[in-house]
Amino acid sequence: MRSRFERTIYLDSDMFVIAPIPDVFDVLERFDIALIHDQRLNVDSHTLMLHTKPIPPAFPQYNGGFVGIRKSETTSTFLCHWQEEFDASHLKIDQPVLRELLFDSELRIATIPLQYNVLDVDLIRALDSRTMAPRVIHSSRIHLKRTKSGKLIQSFEDLVGLDFEKHLSEWQLRDETLNANRPVTRTEAYCDKFPRTLVHPDAVAFAGKTGQGRIQDALQRIGSFRKED
Repeated sequence: MRSRFERTIYLDSDMFVIAPIPDVFDVLERFDIALIHDQRLNVDSHTLMLHTKPIPPAFPQYNGGFVGIRKSETTSTFLCHWQEEFDASHLKIDQPVLRELLFDSELRIATIPLQYNVLDVDLIRALDSRTMAPRVIHSSRIHLKRTKSGKLIQSFEDLVGLDFEKHLSEWQLRDETLNANRPVTRTEAYCDKFPRTLVHPDAVAFAGKTGQGRIQDALQRIGSFRKED
Protein backbone atom coordinates (compact mmCIF):
# COMPACT_ATOMS: atom_id res chain seq x y z
CA MET A 1 0.00 0.00 0.00
CA ARG A 2 2.97 2.31 0.54
CA SER A 3 4.45 1.68 -2.90
CA ARG A 4 4.92 4.83 -4.95
CA PHE A 5 4.88 2.90 -8.23
CA GLU A 6 2.01 2.34 -10.64
CA ARG A 7 2.79 -1.38 -10.82
CA THR A 8 4.38 -3.24 -7.93
CA ILE A 9 5.48 -6.81 -7.23
CA TYR A 10 5.50 -7.69 -3.54
CA LEU A 11 7.79 -10.57 -2.55
CA ASP A 12 8.15 -12.32 0.80
CA SER A 13 11.61 -12.21 2.33
CA ASP A 14 12.15 -15.98 2.01
CA MET A 15 12.45 -16.06 -1.78
CA PHE A 16 15.17 -16.40 -4.39
CA VAL A 17 14.41 -14.77 -7.75
CA ILE A 18 16.44 -16.95 -10.14
CA ALA A 19 15.19 -15.65 -13.51
CA PRO A 20 13.82 -12.36 -14.88
CA ILE A 21 10.17 -11.60 -14.08
CA PRO A 22 9.46 -8.23 -15.82
CA ASP A 23 6.65 -9.87 -17.81
CA VAL A 24 4.53 -9.72 -14.65
CA PHE A 25 4.50 -5.93 -15.08
CA ASP A 26 3.17 -6.49 -18.62
CA VAL A 27 0.36 -8.61 -17.18
CA LEU A 28 -0.46 -5.77 -14.78
CA GLU A 29 -1.11 -3.51 -17.75
CA ARG A 30 -4.34 -5.46 -18.27
CA PHE A 31 -5.10 -6.92 -14.83
CA ASP A 32 -5.53 -5.42 -11.37
CA ILE A 33 -3.74 -8.12 -9.42
CA ALA A 34 -1.48 -11.08 -10.27
CA LEU A 35 -1.01 -14.07 -7.97
CA ILE A 36 0.00 -17.73 -7.91
CA HIS A 37 -2.22 -20.32 -6.27
CA ASP A 38 -0.77 -22.24 -3.36
CA GLN A 39 0.46 -25.60 -4.62
CA ARG A 40 -0.77 -27.49 -1.56
CA LEU A 41 -4.50 -26.93 -1.59
CA ASN A 42 -5.50 -29.75 0.74
CA VAL A 43 -3.93 -28.72 4.06
CA ASP A 44 -6.30 -28.30 7.02
CA SER A 45 -4.15 -25.79 8.87
CA HIS A 46 -3.57 -23.60 5.86
CA THR A 47 -5.13 -23.81 2.43
CA LEU A 48 -8.40 -25.46 3.51
CA MET A 49 -8.95 -22.81 6.15
CA LEU A 50 -11.90 -20.52 5.45
CA HIS A 51 -12.72 -17.00 6.60
CA THR A 52 -16.51 -16.56 6.92
CA LYS A 53 -18.04 -18.80 4.27
CA PRO A 54 -17.38 -21.76 1.94
CA ILE A 55 -15.55 -21.07 -1.33
CA PRO A 56 -15.68 -23.49 -4.30
CA PRO A 57 -12.50 -25.60 -4.49
CA ALA A 58 -12.15 -24.54 -8.12
CA PHE A 59 -11.34 -21.05 -6.84
CA PRO A 60 -7.95 -21.60 -5.17
CA GLN A 61 -6.33 -20.02 -2.19
CA TYR A 62 -3.53 -17.80 -3.47
CA ASN A 63 -0.16 -17.63 -1.81
CA GLY A 64 0.50 -14.19 -0.36
CA GLY A 65 4.25 -14.41 -0.90
CA PHE A 66 4.05 -13.10 -4.46
CA VAL A 67 1.51 -10.41 -5.29
CA GLY A 68 1.55 -8.13 -8.32
CA ILE A 69 -0.61 -5.03 -7.98
CA ARG A 70 -1.61 -2.22 -10.34
CA LYS A 71 -2.17 0.92 -8.31
CA SER A 72 -5.69 2.31 -8.47
CA GLU A 73 -8.40 3.45 -6.10
CA THR A 74 -9.98 0.00 -6.43
CA THR A 75 -6.85 -1.95 -5.54
CA SER A 76 -5.91 0.42 -2.72
CA THR A 77 -9.38 -0.04 -1.23
CA PHE A 78 -9.05 -3.80 -1.64
CA LEU A 79 -5.69 -3.91 0.18
CA CYS A 80 -7.06 -1.82 3.05
CA HIS A 81 -10.11 -4.08 3.29
CA TRP A 82 -7.87 -7.16 3.34
CA GLN A 83 -5.87 -5.78 6.24
CA GLU A 84 -8.97 -4.69 8.17
CA GLU A 85 -10.70 -8.05 7.72
CA PHE A 86 -7.59 -9.96 8.77
CA ASP A 87 -6.99 -7.77 11.83
CA ALA A 88 -10.59 -8.32 12.91
CA SER A 89 -10.46 -12.08 12.39
CA HIS A 90 -9.22 -14.87 14.65
CA LEU A 91 -6.95 -16.22 11.92
CA LYS A 92 -3.18 -16.45 12.15
CA ILE A 93 -2.67 -16.36 8.37
CA ASP A 94 -4.11 -13.82 5.98
CA GLN A 95 -4.56 -16.01 2.90
CA PRO A 96 -8.09 -17.30 3.73
CA VAL A 97 -9.22 -13.67 3.96
CA LEU A 98 -7.48 -12.86 0.69
CA ARG A 99 -9.20 -15.79 -1.03
CA GLU A 100 -12.68 -14.79 0.11
CA LEU A 101 -12.23 -11.12 -0.73
CA LEU A 102 -10.89 -11.98 -4.18
CA PHE A 103 -13.82 -14.33 -4.77
CA ASP A 104 -16.29 -11.56 -3.91
CA SER A 105 -14.42 -8.78 -5.68
CA GLU A 106 -14.72 -7.28 -9.15
CA LEU A 107 -10.94 -7.22 -9.56
CA ARG A 108 -9.43 -8.57 -12.76
CA ILE A 109 -7.29 -11.41 -11.41
CA ALA A 110 -4.35 -12.83 -13.34
CA THR A 111 -3.47 -16.31 -12.10
CA ILE A 112 0.12 -16.71 -13.25
CA PRO A 113 2.07 -20.00 -13.46
CA LEU A 114 3.44 -21.74 -10.38
CA GLN A 115 6.98 -21.21 -11.72
CA TYR A 116 6.75 -17.63 -10.44
CA ASN A 117 6.32 -18.87 -6.87
CA VAL A 118 7.57 -22.44 -6.45
CA LEU A 119 6.71 -23.29 -2.86
CA ASP A 120 8.32 -26.72 -2.79
CA VAL A 121 11.10 -27.88 -5.11
CA ASP A 122 9.99 -31.47 -4.66
CA LEU A 123 6.87 -30.54 -6.65
CA ILE A 124 8.98 -29.78 -9.74
CA ARG A 125 11.52 -32.62 -9.54
CA ALA A 126 9.52 -34.64 -12.10
CA LEU A 127 9.20 -31.83 -14.69
CA ASP A 128 11.50 -31.63 -17.70
CA SER A 129 12.29 -28.76 -20.06
CA ARG A 130 9.03 -29.13 -21.96
CA THR A 131 7.65 -27.18 -19.01
CA MET A 132 8.38 -23.52 -18.31
CA ALA A 133 11.43 -23.15 -16.07
CA PRO A 134 11.11 -21.78 -12.51
CA ARG A 135 11.57 -18.05 -11.92
CA VAL A 136 11.12 -17.75 -8.15
CA ILE A 137 11.80 -20.29 -5.39
CA HIS A 138 9.98 -19.71 -2.10
CA SER A 139 11.22 -21.56 0.99
CA SER A 140 10.67 -21.00 4.70
CA ARG A 141 14.04 -22.69 5.22
CA ILE A 142 15.64 -19.31 4.50
CA HIS A 143 14.20 -18.11 7.81
CA LEU A 144 16.04 -20.92 9.57
CA LYS A 145 19.40 -19.35 8.60
CA ARG A 146 21.22 -22.67 8.75
CA THR A 147 20.89 -26.18 7.40
CA LYS A 148 20.81 -29.17 9.73
CA SER A 149 24.56 -29.50 9.26
CA GLY A 150 24.97 -25.99 10.65
CA LYS A 151 25.84 -24.45 7.29
CA LEU A 152 24.59 -20.92 6.76
CA ILE A 153 22.03 -20.42 3.97
CA GLN A 154 23.66 -17.51 2.17
CA SER A 155 23.06 -18.47 -1.46
CA PHE A 156 20.69 -20.37 -3.68
CA GLU A 157 23.19 -23.24 -3.82
CA ASP A 158 23.11 -23.45 -0.02
CA LEU A 159 19.33 -23.79 -0.23
CA VAL A 160 18.96 -26.44 -2.94
CA GLY A 161 22.41 -27.92 -3.47
CA LEU A 162 24.80 -27.67 -6.42
CA ASP A 163 23.24 -30.45 -8.55
CA PHE A 164 19.75 -28.97 -8.43
CA GLU A 165 21.06 -25.46 -9.06
CA LYS A 166 22.87 -26.70 -12.19
CA HIS A 167 19.74 -28.56 -13.26
CA LEU A 168 17.65 -25.37 -13.02
CA SER A 169 20.26 -23.43 -15.03
CA GLU A 170 20.13 -26.04 -17.81
CA TRP A 171 16.33 -25.96 -17.70
CA GLN A 172 16.23 -22.16 -17.97
CA LEU A 173 18.68 -22.25 -20.89
CA ARG A 174 16.20 -24.46 -22.79
CA ASP A 175 13.15 -22.37 -21.95
CA GLU A 176 12.18 -20.33 -25.03
CA THR A 177 10.27 -17.87 -22.83
CA LEU A 178 13.65 -17.00 -21.29
CA ASN A 179 16.03 -17.73 -24.16
CA ALA A 180 14.98 -17.21 -27.77
CA ASN A 181 18.13 -19.03 -28.97
CA ARG A 182 17.60 -22.03 -26.74
CA PRO A 183 19.24 -25.40 -27.54
CA VAL A 184 16.84 -27.86 -29.11
CA THR A 185 17.95 -30.68 -26.81
CA ARG A 186 15.68 -31.53 -23.91
CA THR A 187 16.72 -31.42 -20.27
CA GLU A 188 15.28 -34.44 -18.52
CA ALA A 189 13.61 -34.24 -15.16
CA TYR A 190 15.78 -34.05 -12.08
CA CYS A 191 14.28 -37.26 -10.72
CA ASP A 192 15.44 -39.03 -13.92
CA LYS A 193 18.94 -37.57 -13.72
CA PHE A 194 19.31 -38.42 -10.04
CA PRO A 195 16.70 -41.09 -9.24
CA ARG A 196 18.18 -41.91 -5.85
CA THR A 197 19.26 -38.43 -4.80
CA LEU A 198 17.29 -35.94 -2.76
CA VAL A 199 17.26 -32.33 -3.93
CA HIS A 200 19.26 -31.50 -0.84
CA PRO A 201 20.29 -33.36 2.34
CA ASP A 202 17.83 -31.12 4.22
CA ALA A 203 14.96 -31.86 1.83
CA VAL A 204 12.65 -32.54 4.76
CA ALA A 205 12.15 -28.77 4.98
CA PHE A 206 10.81 -28.78 1.43
CA ALA A 207 8.70 -31.91 1.71
CA GLY A 208 7.04 -31.05 5.01
CA LYS A 209 7.44 -32.42 8.51
CA THR A 210 6.82 -36.01 7.44
CA GLY A 211 8.12 -35.68 3.91
CA GLN A 212 11.60 -37.04 4.65
CA GLY A 213 10.16 -40.42 5.59
CA ARG A 214 8.09 -40.58 2.40
CA ILE A 215 11.10 -39.71 0.25
CA GLN A 216 13.35 -42.24 2.00
CA ASP A 217 10.67 -44.93 1.56
CA ALA A 218 10.48 -44.12 -2.15
CA LEU A 219 14.26 -44.30 -2.52
CA GLN A 220 14.33 -47.66 -0.76
CA ARG A 221 11.64 -48.99 -3.12
CA ILE A 222 13.68 -47.83 -6.12
CA GLY A 223 16.67 -49.64 -4.69
CA SER A 224 14.62 -52.81 -4.23
CA PHE A 225 13.36 -52.71 -7.83
CA ARG A 226 16.92 -52.36 -9.11
CA LYS A 227 18.09 -55.33 -7.06
CA GLU A 228 15.27 -57.44 -8.52
CA ASP A 229 16.28 -56.36 -12.04
